[in-house]
Amino acid sequence: MRVLRTVFIGGMSAVIAVYLGMVIHRAGSDLPSDRHEDPVPPVPSQTSPTDTDAFLANIVVKGLDGRDIPLKKYHGKWLLINYWATWCGPCREEMPDLETIWSQQQKAGLEMLAVSDEDPHDIWGFLHQGVGETLTYPIGCDSTGQLKSALGFGGIPYTLMVDPGGKVIFRLEGMGDKATFLSALKSAGFPLR
Repeated sequence: MRVLRTVFIGGMSAVIAVYLGMVIHRAGSDLPSDRHEDPVPPVPSQTSPTDTDAFLANIVVKGLDGRDIPLKKYHGKWLLINYWATWCGPCREEMPDLETIWSQQQKAGLEMLAVSDEDPHDIWGFLHQGVGETLTYPIGCDSTGQLKSALGFGGIPYTLMVDPGGKVIFRLEGMGDKATFLSALKSAGFPLR
């Protein structure tokens, strides 16, 4: 009887070990590998400027006043899009730098649009307190998630810059600062003021 119990326990241990091995292997396949992969899928237009124009032409966000803001209106212009949220600490931290860039570079031809997928009432509430009170750059609402889905990013803040030819010149998933954004614009040939 003792031998039978030992064989049974040994067999069960082997079955459990195999099962756990399969579970660990399956879970491990979802973990990042040693090779570096860009977590942000490329915007469909990274290789062809005309594709970017077509890509942006199909996106419409709403202004906080409820009016449509078709991104095709930025065709042929330098454009900085910043995707953010009122609850996002890094988003709030980079807003003063974005405001400075907007106030200094809009006369040189920079267009800017900050976009959130939150309820417009929440955005309005944010804009009437703290750092939100100092913002003058345009803000849109992507309540349908159309822009977020098209860009395919995973985290915010997310910043995308497009040159007048429709080429994506900069993408950043995470917080940026004034120096980083201005450097990207300058490297692409934007006439900084």
